[in-house]
Amino acid sequence: MTKKDDTPDDLIGFKDFIDHHDIQKAKQSLKEKNQGFDLLTFLDREFLRLTKQKELLEEKTYMMKTFPQDIQLMAREENLNFNLQDQVLERISNKKAPFFKALDEILTDHFNY
Repeated sequence: MTKKDDTPDDLIGFKDFIDHHDIQKAKQSLKEKNQGFDLLTFLDREFLRLTKQKELLEEKTYMMKTFPQDIQLMAREENLNFNLQDQVLERISNKKAPFFKALDEILTDHFNY
């Protein structure tokens, strides 16, 4: 009689373990299914993004090859830089310029001459 009383208690614990294991297995299978779907969605979006980027770059390279503007733009910017440099040097070289006065004050105060 004592053996019969001990057996159901042992089985109850074992049944709880089996039930808990089945629940965990079901949760894992749902997660695995969702992960597969998430991966598929990610890959699909990444494919679309890369396709759009490829099309954009193809269009840009075609436009650059067909209508080159880099030489003209570089020449215009170099001319603008030379003009600005000349203007700055003219303003600095004038002894009445604020920059020249400030520089003279700094040098006079620092070197005392």
